[in-house]
Amino acid sequence: SCPLCGELPPIKLGRDFEKSRESWKELSNRAFKYIRENEQLCPVCFAKRLFPKYVAEVLEVGSKKFEAYPTLGDVAASKFVSRNSDKVSGKIKEWNDRVKRISKKLWENAFEISSPSYINSPGDLLILISRGAGLDTLNREYMRGENNEELSSENYQALLKAFKEVFGEDKMKPYIAVVVADGDNMGKWLSGEFNLTYEELYNLFLEASRKGKERIQDEVSKVKGGLNSKIPMYPFLNAWISRSLSSFSYRASEVIRGSNALPVYLGGDDVMFISHASDVFMIVKALSELYSDEFTPKASLSVGVAIGHYKTPLRYMLEQARGAEKMAKELFSIRSSENESPGKGGVMVKFIKRTGEVLDVGFNLIRGEKGLKALDGFESLANMVAKGDLSQRLFYDTVRFIREYPDDELLDSHLSFLFSRISWKSENIRNLSELSIRIIRDYYRAQFPSDQSKYLAYFANSLEAIPFFATRCIEIPVRR
Repeated sequence: SCPLCGELPPIKLGRDFEKSRESWKELSNRAFKYIRENEQLCPVCFAKRLFPKYVAEVLEVGSKKFEAYPTLGDVAASKFVSRNSDKVSGKIKEWNDRVKRISKKLWENAFEISSPSYINSPGDLLILISRGAGLDTLNREYMRGENNEELSSENYQALLKAFKEVFGEDKMKPYIAVVVADGDNMGKWLSGEFNLTYEELYNLFLEASRKGKERIQDEVSKVKGGLNSKIPMYPFLNAWISRSLSSFSYRASEVIRGSNALPVYLGGDDVMFISHASDVFMIVKALSELYSDEFTPKASLSVGVAIGHYKTPLRYMLEQARGAEKMAKELFSIRSSENESPGKGGVMVKFIKRTGEVLDVGFNLIRGEKGLKALDGFESLANMVAKGDLSQRLFYDTVRFIREYPDDELLDSHLSFLFSRISWKSENIRNLSELSIRIIRDYYRAQFPSDQSKYLAYFANSLEAIPFFATRCIEIPVRR
């Protein structure tokens, strides 16, 4: 199947498999800017790959007028670029000038996405930083000259030195989040199951207008089925739901774009977007509040999130995010009898490590509930780890202990011992850390009251995910 989409078979360029592979190899040598070695694309992906060239050359539309759809690299670079927005343009020019001085013809005709010698976009900047500054292993297969020759060791060292002089030590964390969200109980809302009763509407009228009390009472007395019957789904109620969801979609786009994230689709209660990993919780919480404000305070969103390196196959991350959304509805629905919400409102996050291991962590987004406080505690602990105020050892030691001794009472003793043994930078950090861990633990214990093993498993996953999120996703600007 096609290595990009994984859906369609590649184009056959010969009578048999061997002939087709040789033809693709010859094509990659002739058009190395567009086709990588040993790459065989399906018709759709091949057309998409060549579309910018077609627009620029065949339709004679200049590159400045044609804006390609942002890449995952652009999204992963968004935090770095936003943080250095006043410097990036000048740095790009300085870098390009140095490249020209090192080798006049080097990569002059290179396709900017696969061979980014000249930086034209944040995605190009990301690839240079991730390869040049050591976040990933340098792959010289992508670094070639105008005749497809391999980059010499001397030129590579010169470029690496120039890169460090131009861009300094400020590094980006190239992790992204793929997010899908869906409104809860939409079928019940549309069927009228959550409509007000006549009595509730009557009380609202009384609050709004005391003058018409007798007339309202007279009309209500004529209601068939009594005051406790639900108000039918009149056309104006359907129109109100449609208008509310339309307004939510419009405003959700503003929230997502305002956070330098990439909206993929927004339709009614369905949302999908891609953001930098460190921004995902801020955006998700904002969308959850916006949904309740635009629709009704009782309405909620369930959200699935997949966080991984930007090189992780997008199809795999989308599958993980959709699976996480289903788990959020099943496992992390609100369960408080005191809350008036009809239920759900969960968020499930899958942290995808480069080793392939996936950590499942869940919270809840209903305002005023333990789940949202637990999510805030998770973010607080991750920020302390990212700033160096809190040791990662606290989390790894606790996770190891839980998995060796899955007992709630023993965990109390272990946490007390750890907090007394660790050398703290300040008493405030210790108190905040202890409070945040207790909030997260209490949330999972309340969410799975009859299943201690499940509660401990999710608690351990959340603790293990904290240093991962802090070190891989949160970018701390370098002070100069």
